[in-house]
Amino acid sequence: MARLMIVVLFLAVLAGLAIGAASMAGSAMRGAKARVAQAELGNRTMQKLSFMLLVALILYVSVWGGA
Repeated sequence: MARLMIVVLFLAVLAGLAIGAASMAGSAMRGAKARVAQAELGNRTMQKLSFMLLVALILYVSVWGGA
C-alpha cells in the first residue's frame, strides 16, 4: 500500500510539472504571436525594390519564355 502511495505521489508531481511546462510554453507562444503581429513587415524601400524585381522577372519570362 505504501508503494502505491509513493507511485501516486510521484505521478502527481510529474503531472504538475507537465502542466506547468505546457502553461509556460503557451504563454511564450502568445507573447511571440503578439510581437509578430506588431512587427513591421519590411520597410518601404525594400517593398518597392521587391515589386520592381518581380515586374522585371515577369517581363523577362514573358519575352524570353516563349522563345
